[in-house]
Amino acid sequence: MNIRILPVVTALFLFGLSAVYAEDVPEAFEKELAEKMNLIEDISFSFEQKTYIDRSTQTVKADVFFRRPDYMKIIYSEPRKQELYYYEGNLYTFIPGISQATKQRKKGLTDLLGASASLIFTGGDLSRLKSDYGLSFTEEENPILKARPLKEAGYDLLEVGFEKESLLPKQTVVTAPHIRSVTEFSEYTVNSGLSEEDFLFAPSGRINLIEID
Repeated sequence: MNIRILPVVTALFLFGLSAVYAEDVPEAFEKELAEKMNLIEDISFSFEQKTYIDRSTQTVKADVFFRRPDYMKIIYSEPRKQELYYYEGNLYTFIPGISQATKQRKKGLTDLLGASASLIFTGGDLSRLKSDYGLSFTEEENPILKARPLKEAGYDLLEVGFEKESLLPKQTVVTAPHIRSVTEFSEYTVNSGLSEEDFLFAPSGRINLIEID
C-alpha cells in the first residue's frame, strides 16, 4: 500500500448528482471541518482497502493510530503482517518474525502521508488540497469532495467523503487507468489518551536495525 494516499480524515461515497466548483466549496463546511479536526488530539481506526486491477483484487487491512503533533503507528494484518512507526522525524518499518527493521528520516508526517491525510494535523485546512487539486463539492446524504490532480499524480480522481455528523472518513475511492481502489474505515476512537510511549518502536528480542539515508 502507498501510505501517501492513506486518508486519515477523508471518506467517500458515490458520485453526487450535483456539484459545485472548487472556489464554491461552502464556507460553512470548511469552518465545521476545521472546528471538528482541531478538537482531535489522538485518533485510531481500522481500514480495509481493496484495489481492483483488471481482473485481480488486492486487499490491505490495518489498524491505524495517530497523535498530535507527529506520531503514527500502522499495524497491517493483510496482505502480510507489517508494522510502521513514525516519530521524531523517523519512519521505522518492521515485519514481525524477521529480526530486521529499517529506519529512515522523513521530513514530517504531513509530507509522508500527503494532502488528504494531513487534514487532521492542519486543523482541516483545505488550502493544500486546493493548491494541488481541482476540487468539487456535493452534499447529498453526506458531504463529498472530489479532487482531480492539477499535476501528474499517478491517478485521475480522488473522491473524499465524510460522515455527516463527525466528518470522519467513511470511504475513499481512487481512480486511475485500469485501477480502482476503495478504502472503507471503521472502529473510530477519538481522544482516548494515547501517549507518546504508545508509538515507540520497541520490538521484543534482538533485531538488526538498518538506517536508510
